[in-house]
Amino acid sequence: MGRRRRRRRTAQIPISSEEAGENQESEWQIPPIQYILNLPYHLIMDILSRLPMKTLLSCRCVCKTWQNLLSDPQFAQLHVERSPLSLLLKTLHPTRQSRILHLFDLQGANTRNRDAKLKLTSRGNLPEVKFRLVNSFNGLLCLCELETLDPVYVCNPILGEYITLAKVGKGLKRVVGSGFGFSHESNQYKVIRVSVEGLRPYEAEIYTLGEGTWRSIGNVPYSMPGISSFNSFLNGALHWVANDGTSPDYMRSFHFGSEQFRAIPAPAQFGSREEAFVNYIHVGVLEGCLYVCDCSHSEHIDLWIMKNYGVKESWTKDLVIANLIFERSPLDFYEPIMILRNGGILMLFNEDSLVLYSFKTEQFRFLSIFGVRSEFHAIALVPSFVSLKEVAKGEILKSLSSEDFSSQRLMSIARNCLAENGHSKKCWAEQPKVGEKKSEA
Repeated sequence: MGRRRRRRRTAQIPISSEEAGENQESEWQIPPIQYILNLPYHLIMDILSRLPMKTLLSCRCVCKTWQNLLSDPQFAQLHVERSPLSLLLKTLHPTRQSRILHLFDLQGANTRNRDAKLKLTSRGNLPEVKFRLVNSFNGLLCLCELETLDPVYVCNPILGEYITLAKVGKGLKRVVGSGFGFSHESNQYKVIRVSVEGLRPYEAEIYTLGEGTWRSIGNVPYSMPGISSFNSFLNGALHWVANDGTSPDYMRSFHFGSEQFRAIPAPAQFGSREEAFVNYIHVGVLEGCLYVCDCSHSEHIDLWIMKNYGVKESWTKDLVIANLIFERSPLDFYEPIMILRNGGILMLFNEDSLVLYSFKTEQFRFLSIFGVRSEFHAIALVPSFVSLKEVAKGEILKSLSSEDFSSQRLMSIARNCLAENGHSKKCWAEQPKVGEKKSEA
């Protein structure tokens, strides 16, 4: 006699306890997805807003209802408020220019999450040009042309949307720097561009998304080089450090609400030595506070925190790290990214490594980045569904994705997400302490 086949039973959701009592055979009838859709709308949004970005990209392929829900501006705002900070990096090759960006979920740095990486390309996410990273805010990414820094692009790489801002007029004028931010006063996204023509003073221009044109705000007291910090947007302003001889104030900011350049007071303990080695000083944001990381000393690095924004006396030397990775000749660059829950601080090291400093052991560990084996430029990005169709109405918008999110592009993303969940190597892997030998894989 042949084997009797055991009947498979698919777990489904009961309609109600009354109907279940009447007929056991019809006890399970409503598919899980329909049960979820029967929940209140605000509850569905609350649940989905807590999911990782890769999971949400797969959810957009489930059905038209989920696609519409995830495209709701109300959901986009809720999600961006909860979305964790991510690492966006562009690899730097000596012989060619990469047009690919790698997005890593930094929450996986201490959990060894294998599903931490998302690859962004010009086929469905980015402008098809050679570009450099500028900065980001609320999931909108600012890029500029690689060589001339002009034109400037604003895009959402998750949605595959971007706009191209008008270039400077013909002549000898050239762009020397730009930055992207948000005005909380007017609830508008803006781009600041600084240009110069010959020996004339620097000129600043503002582009408000949705208005479609640049407007001059006059001459500025000093230049604005390309923002190189991982994340330096705080209290409606971008911050940077420069020593170009145009001003004794080497810590500077631009406020997008008042549209004014301002000097940021340095710690009182800083003197001529720090000013001379200003290229080894980074400014950024940690846990909602402005920080300065002073790498100008050969024996240690100092981390200063401004407890009360704009108040010179509130600068506090929060951390001194003496056990450095290498003997420092020449000086190395350390740039803090975030403080982890397990009692460590994540840092970029020399633009080619990610390191973790433990407060407990007072030692560094290298963290490998899956698929990245060269130097890179990295900035912060909070991946989001904030659409340029909503915040830049009236602009000439280029959409790299089809209106139908069940298209081949999104299905490909979903397949990649599922494949990486089950088969990829660990994206983050703790390596031996500095000085120890790495074990063979």
